[in-house]
Formats: sequence, C-alpha cells, structure tokens
Amino acid sequence: MLADLTSLGIDASCVATVSARQASALLQSAKSLGVADRLDLIGQVDESRIGHLLGRAFAVVLSSTLEFYSLPYYEAMSAGRPLVASDRSFAREACADAALYADPGDSASFSYRVLELARSASQARELSQKTLARFQAVNTTWTGIAEGMASILREAADS
Repeated sequence: MLADLTSLGIDASCVATVSARQASALLQSAKSLGVADRLDLIGQVDESRIGHLLGRAFAVVLSSTLEFYSLPYYEAMSAGRPLVASDRSFAREACADAALYADPGDSASFSYRVLELARSASQARELSQKTLARFQAVNTTWTGIAEGMASILREAADS
C-alpha cells in the first residue's frame, strides 16, 4: 500500500504495532519496494499510547482477516479518525457506515480507499465524524467493551 500511495504522489508513512522481528517478511517487502524508510514497526504498544498514535493518523487502516471482539475497530473509532477496514462481516458489524471497506487480499484496494480520503477533505471529515459517532453509540466505556466480551465468553463456555 505504501508503494502504491508513493507512486501516486502521496507522502504516506505507516506505523505498525508489530516488531521488525515479528514482521521480517513485511520489512523485506518494504525494502524491496523502496518504502522501508516510511514503515515504522514499533512493536507492542502500551495502552496509554494507543490514543496518541491513533489521534496523529490521517487514516487508520485495519487490514485484518480475523478479529475476535473487534477491539482494534473500537480503539480506532474512539480516536475519530477516518477508518479503512477489511471488507469482512466482523468489521462491518463493528463499524457499519463509519468505515470505508477494502478487499483484504488486495493492497491496491486499500491504497485506493486511502487515496479517496486524501483527495477529498470533506469525505475524510465526514468519515471522522461517523467513526466517533459510531463509537459513542455502540460503547461508551472500555468497561462496557470488556463486559460485552466477558458475556460472550461466558455464553461460549456454557454451550
């Protein structure tokens, strides 16, 4: 995605919450595409830094193919940033119309969605407003999210 955006003249960078050791293939790919200097693999992030990192982002891209309670989506929405997510049922359930969706098997589809936002400040603002409104409507506290997850786990254990 970084290479695609760079080739389109977008000065993009990416912060990923994996370490270089955990994502050696990703780092090698970034090097071969000439965008390794735009990729910051920061490893596991303390909860207190998540909001800061998300708040600095132009857009949050979540290309997950599998999520278990969708916490990353709620974290991203809480920051009120435009969100581009994998076109998967769990992402659509969490985000509804508060995200743009892309094919998780096609990095170019993510690039296109980020490019859409970069070219339309009004669309980026509108999506930012939707993400924050969605977060506020669905979950008002992190305790509420945790209680919901605990409820799901109890139901699974009982069945």
